[in-house]
Amino acid sequence: MSTDAEFARLAREYLDDRAERHPDAATGLGDHRFDARLPDPSAQALADERRALDGWAAGSPRSTAAPVGRAPGGRHDDGG
Repeated sequence: MSTDAEFARLAREYLDDRAERHPDAATGLGDHRFDARLPDPSAQALADERRALDGWAAGSPRSTAAPVGRAPGGRHDDGG
């Protein structure tokens, strides 16, 4: 699978998971699949989401670009 296709698959899975975990935000973005649900603010739901986010991060295609807000070499990029 190409890097672009892998990224598209990962992004689609992440957005579907986020919509299910945050149905109020999904509705605000026009995704009405979970309109009948409310977000789960429990500690268990938050821990599950943290594990899911760690999984998305571990599965993301690696980038050689500098992180946002950092210039190459680690200097802070203030836009000026």
